Amino acid sequence: MVRYQQVQTGWLYQVEHLITATAAQEQVNFLMTHQRLEHILAKAIRSLVCANTATRLQSIDLSSPFSCNLCKYAKMTSKIICKQVTNPQAQAFSDKVHTDIWGPAPIFTLGGHKYYITFTDDHTHYTWLELLHSKDKALQAYKMFIAWAETQHRVRIKRLRSDCSGEYTGGNFSKFLNSQGIE
Repeated sequence: MVRYQQVQTGWLYQVEHLITATAAQEQVNFLMTHQRLEHILAKAIRSLVCANTATRLQSIDLSSPFSCNLCKYAKMTSKIICKQVTNPQAQAFSDKVHTDIWGPAPIFTLGGHKYYITFTDDHTHYTWLELLHSKDKALQAYKMFIAWAETQHRVRIKRLRSDCSGEYTGGNFSKFLNSQGIE
């Protein structure tokens, strides 16, 4: 049973607990703690216990092994990413440039842009990013990129690699690439 007494001090009420109820101490194990803390790493739980950061965790046996089926299941759904490069890397800057357009963005930028295009050099991995209002501005952005490459590095783009989406295979873009001798 708990009784409260209110004492008015100025404009505030102060609550004094005259009799406090003792809460039953629940025994928690390592797995239960892992699940209640949103499946954090075992290392993080151990550091919480060692630092006395969390209360009522001192009774946990830190050496006990545990297995969480949900964590195993979540990791099983991910695919293995191949770390091996299938094509040889370019030998010099501008030998091969990768490009892609992303968008439309769910939220526009302050300037009203909803797409962006990237140009990444295969040799140095240098990436040029340009914001676009619409996909049809891709050719204009590419022309700006090749002007920059010619001015700053005195090189011409030899090969442009994309995902063959419509903005790259369209008439104007293809005609420009052919006129410049770019594969």
